[in-house]
Amino acid sequence: MLRWLLFGLLLYGTGVGLRSGWIEVHWSQMFHEVGFADVDPEKPMNWSEFILERFDVESSKPLRQ
Repeated sequence: MLRWLLFGLLLYGTGVGLRSGWIEVHWSQMFHEVGFADVDPEKPMNWSEFILERFDVESSKPLRQ
C-alpha cells in the first residue's frame, strides 16, 4: 500500500512540475532520437500535425501480402 502511495505522489509531483515549468521536455528531440526520422529535433513539436500525419489514410503505405 505504501508503494502505491509513493507512486501516486511521484506522478502528482511530475504533473505539477510539468505544469509549473520546473520540468521541461523537448518532445521533438526525444522522438527524433527514438526513431521518428520525419521529426525535426530543432523545431518545437506541433502535436496536431504529428498525430494527423500518423492517421492520414492517403499517405499510409500498403501492407505487403
